[in-house]
Amino acid sequence: GASLSERMVDEINRFLGEAAEGSLLGNVLFRRYFADTRWIENPLGPEAITEVSRYRPLFSKYAESSGLDWRLVAAVAFQESGFDPSAVSAAGARGLMQVLPETARELGIDNLDSPDNQIAAGVRYLARLVEQYESEGIAYRHAVNLALAAYNAGPRRLSELRQATSSELGLNPDEWFFNVERAAARDVGLETVRYVANVNKYRIAYELGEPLLQARADEKVLVE
Repeated sequence: GASLSERMVDEINRFLGEAAEGSLLGNVLFRRYFADTRWIENPLGPEAITEVSRYRPLFSKYAESSGLDWRLVAAVAFQESGFDPSAVSAAGARGLMQVLPETARELGIDNLDSPDNQIAAGVRYLARLVEQYESEGIAYRHAVNLALAAYNAGPRRLSELRQATSSELGLNPDEWFFNVERAAARDVGLETVRYVANVNKYRIAYELGEPLLQARADEKVLVE
């Protein structure tokens, strides 16, 4: 059968869908962010597998209660902190999900000292963003990508980018790939473009890597 990396490339191709076909911009973006299978980080490396297995019960617990896929949450955590609960950004964002303490407080979480609270805060914030875009009538999969962009760039910035997508570029402000991401690349640089692409790649890796993750979970049960 196909190797894991081949299946991953196939899955990424499927995920991109037809948007890239016959579109010059689509093909350029595809080559730049997806066709290169060298990962910025390997989300299925031995250390990452150990960490994702460690935090999986918390990812699952909070993701399920918020209607999100735990693998999406794990992908955000890997992108944000590399699964480091002690990570602190220059802006003061803390922990696995890199949430600002004031954002956590708004979400009803008083401190970000524990991985439990860090994941709860990140999931609540991401879920709130997804709901916000869904409430505008945007399909779930598009709402998720807009939410990821807002998680990285900030909701206000994303609102400005969506406006520019529509009024200046004549593109669809409700879709990230090949639409809002063009305004982002033009106006704020490539950080958010890469962020959304990476989180999607990591999520796909965790979906396809389920046998590896399950084997690790079974191993832990046997050891204990």
